[in-house]
Amino acid sequence: EQILIVEKKYIMEVCKIPVLSTEEKKILALALKGDTVAKKNLLKQFAYVVFIAFKYRYKLQHLQLNDIIQEGNAALTQCAESYNLEMGAFTTFITPVIKRAMIDSKQ
Repeated sequence: EQILIVEKKYIMEVCKIPVLSTEEKKILALALKGDTVAKKNLLKQFAYVVFIAFKYRYKLQHLQLNDIIQEGNAALTQCAESYNLEMGAFTTFITPVIKRAMIDSKQ
């Protein structure tokens, strides 16, 4: 499957964003309540969505990679809105939600 030039550019740009440390995630989670800057920083996890999309694209062969990534990004955004520290590590919280969104998009 060939990846379109736009998809390649998006993936390359997203992967340049440094992943947040555990401590940064905790600080941002505390600030999430109404803090738009904190939400934007937490959404830097788009590179993680790309990683999951690459992992699952063979199971979702009938979908374009950009569609899988879009579903994952939408799920990530919803997770960022509802996340709090009591839910545990952010990555642990978002991983099954993102996977489910990608799998559900195939139906």
